[in-house]
Amino acid sequence: MDATLADIRTRGLRSARQHIPALERELSDAGAAYAVAEAPGETKYVLVDGMAETLGGLLKGAEEKRKTIAVKSPYPPISLVLASYYNEVNLPADALRVLDAGLALPQQIGDAKLGMHLPLLVSERGVALGRLKRWPEALANYQTGLALPALMDRDRARMLRGRGVILVELKRLDEAEAAFNDSLKVEPKNSIAVNELRYIAELRRGRPAVNGQMTMPNLPADVPR
Repeated sequence: MDATLADIRTRGLRSARQHIPALERELSDAGAAYAVAEAPGETKYVLVDGMAETLGGLLKGAEEKRKTIAVKSPYPPISLVLASYYNEVNLPADALRVLDAGLALPQQIGDAKLGMHLPLLVSERGVALGRLKRWPEALANYQTGLALPALMDRDRARMLRGRGVILVELKRLDEAEAAFNDSLKVEPKNSIAVNELRYIAELRRGRPAVNGQMTMPNLPADVPR
């Protein structure tokens, strides 16, 4: 995974192509890895995604009176990289497949949904559904994302922009405008939101709609595309 991210950061997202088969194999092994980690024994291993899951997993182990070791899970970021690549090369069905696999990974704190990569996975899933023109599902996906606990401002703004794009496609322009304006309250002057508001204004003046408007993949901002 480190080699994949290094290539992406230096040569762009499409350079992940050479790593895709290996990443697919790793993601397919996730279920077995979690099963091994959860096997009964004196020591409990927990695969975690971020600090909140780490603390939750350690507390759960303490409640069970077992020595607990938290291990950083590679699978949520693998799912995100695969999905971002597939969306980038216009393979949204594959993006949706790997995202659903990533989102199905076990949570360490019941149904709390506090994984560090979870907002990005949900947001990228909205991109895939949008590119598949599955507008109602995409809208519901972004609503789910906006309801995630402890959502950071940048993630909330991203979800609102995604929701706005889908609402434009559904011709619900007033709601789309509100979503983009709400996103600007969180991230003022964001160019995507500003441009979409201009697009909405042009639609109201009679400009023909441009089909398939969709936000960019959701890898970190320092990753070139």
